[in-house]
Amino acid sequence: MIVVPHPHALVLPLFFHPTYYLRWEGCTKYPYYQDKIKIILHEFQENKEFHDFIINIVRENLASKMGNIDSLKLEKLSLYVLDELPILLNGVEFNGTVYDIHPYPGLSRLDDLLMGLQNGTLFPQLSRKLEINHKIAEVEAYVN
Repeated sequence: MIVVPHPHALVLPLFFHPTYYLRWEGCTKYPYYQDKIKIILHEFQENKEFHDFIINIVRENLASKMGNIDSLKLEKLSLYVLDELPILLNGVEFNGTVYDIHPYPGLSRLDDLLMGLQNGTLFPQLSRKLEINHKIAEVEAYVN
C-alpha cells in the first residue's frame, strides 16, 4: 500500500520557522544601542545643526496633523526620533543575528538623515563616531 501525504505536509516542516516578537525594550538592551544613543543625545545637545535637523524632521512629519507645535513639544517629540536612530542606522541584534531592513511608511527627511549618516555625507563627524557596522536597507511600499 502506498500512502501519499497531503502536498503541504512535506512543505510545512521544511519552511516552518518560529516567530519571535521583540519589544522595544529588547531592542535597546544591546551594547551597540546603549553606546550609540549616548553619542546621539550628546550630539543633539551640542550640535545646533543636528538639533535643528531633528526638530525639522518632527515638525515636517507632524505639522499636517497637529498644526503649529510649540518648541517644548518639538523637543519632547524629537526624543522619539533620536531614540530610534541607533536601530534605524545599524539594525537590531537578536539571538546573534542583525536584522537590518527598514520598513517605514514613506520616505522623508528621516531617510535622508539615515542615508547621509551611513554614507558619511551628512554630519560626517557624527557618522564616524557612530561606527555604523551594518548598512540598513530601506523599503517603501504602498497598498492600493
